[in-house]
Amino acid sequence: MHRLTGILLINLGTPKSPSVKDVRTFLEEFLYDPYVIDIHPIFRWLLLHFIILPFSVTILFIDPNS
Repeated sequence: MHRLTGILLINLGTPKSPSVKDVRTFLEEFLYDPYVIDIHPIFRWLLLHFIILPFSVTILFIDPNS
């Protein structure tokens, strides 16, 4: 018997605006969900606030013309 594999795409929302503050808030709320990052809440908080948020949002908003 063959197993079928599927991919489900769901729109989970977007930031209120494309500003750094709103994107950071959106990512923090989304990634702090225990179903998204399945680790202990303390480690999830540390991962978000010291690795993901400081670098990912800054990298997204680098001006290529500068």
